[in-house]
Order: sequence, then structure tokens, then C-alpha cells
Amino acid sequence: MLESGAKWLKMVDKSKKSGSQRGFIDVDGSKSEVAPMEEGPQLGFYGNYEHSIDSKGRVALPASFRSLLKNEDSETIVLTNFITGGARCLDGFSLSAWREFETKIRQKSRFDPALRQFETFYIARATLCTWDSNGRINIPQYLRDYAGIDKNLVFTAALHGFRVWRKEVWNLVFTQSEEELLDNPALFEGVDL
Repeated sequence: MLESGAKWLKMVDKSKKSGSQRGFIDVDGSKSEVAPMEEGPQLGFYGNYEHSIDSKGRVALPASFRSLLKNEDSETIVLTNFITGGARCLDGFSLSAWREFETKIRQKSRFDPALRQFETFYIARATLCTWDSNGRINIPQYLRDYAGIDKNLVFTAALHGFRVWRKEVWNLVFTQSEEELLDNPALFEGVDL
């Protein structure tokens, strides 16, 4: 529920030869600009998409995700198990983002117990998924079981890639997050953007 006086904002992208700028237009028509976007390749997944998975574990990767991945000449993603908000889901990356991630991990001490636990939970369960001519990936059974995915799932954007959720779990996590924000509108102040 919105309190009276709350404003809705609409994001506007303005493409220019020197790069892109983002701005917001309030409902009253006033404009506010934000800093220009950096030039260069930026792989960013946006939104959330509901899909159904078939009995063989195949599901269509959202078209907007495939479009971004094609821009980096990759038809392969990496999926692994993840926990966020106290709920199980799958974490997804472009192949290049995963390789960058691996490079950072390799710089850590392999004798660190926390790193070994991280490897056991996160790295050991990672798998490559290449989409077929219909844009479908095959999510292995062990990852579907981990996230409780049986029929309906949701792909959601994340800062470093995307997530794949059982639909009911996503709805619960989103609702809980929204309720926390409604109870504490200053919740995101500590994010420091």
C-alpha cells in the first residue's frame, strides 16, 4: 500500500554518441538526471520472468537474457546452488562473469577453511548450461531438487547475474522483502548508492 503523497518514478534512457544518460521523470513532469553510464560492455540482467520447466528439465531462458548473452558471443551460462533471504534458489552467471569470478577466487589461499567450504557448497555444484535452438537450457536434476523446482519457476535479475527460483518460493521471498520495506521505509539507506 502506498502512502498518500508517494511519487512514482519512470526511468528514461537517452542514447547519445558519447554514451547513455539515465534520468527519472516524476509524475508531476519534473526531471532529475543521474550520472552518465560508463561506456564499454555492460552485461546486466533485468526483471523477473515466469516460465515452466518440462519433465526433462528444459526451460526457456528469458529472451532478454539470451539477447544480452549473444552480445558477448556466448550461448552458455553457469548455474549453481545459492541461499538468499533464508531460501534456496539457483545462482546464474554469464560464462565470462563466472570466469572473472573464478579468477578472483584463485587469488585466495586454498588452505583457508572458509574457502574450502565455499568450494564445497558453491563451486562443486556449478554446471555449464548451453541453450538449444529453441533457447532452452537443461537444469540438472540435482539443482532442481536443491531449489525445489518442479514445474513453475521464476528467473530474477541480480547484481552479478540472475537467480532461478521455484515460483512459490520467489513469491514468498518477494512478499517478505516488501513487507520489511513497508514496515521500515528507510531500510535501503545503508546500501549507500
